[in-house]
Amino acid sequence: MEIIVRMLAADEADVLANVADGVFDHPVRPDLAREYLADPWLHLAVALDGDLVVGTASAISYIHPDKPSQWFINEVGVAPRAIASQCAGWD
Repeated sequence: MEIIVRMLAADEADVLANVADGVFDHPVRPDLAREYLADPWLHLAVALDGDLVVGTASAISYIHPDKPSQWFINEVGVAPRAIASQCAGWD
């Protein structure tokens, strides 16, 4: 299994239609996925095994009057099977 990690663009909400169990707390709602990805202050990285999302990391662009823009990592989710398949001895 080769895992590809990349950022999703604003027009890629359809990628979130195929998500492994355990990555998100609840099923992905297409309307919220589109809204999230359209917001330039929000960011979503996905780990893909083929076309299956097996992990995500969400971030928010954070600015402050005396600091440059930085990302605040909000949440990380990984499918339990994706972890197990990468660890020797796990079935």
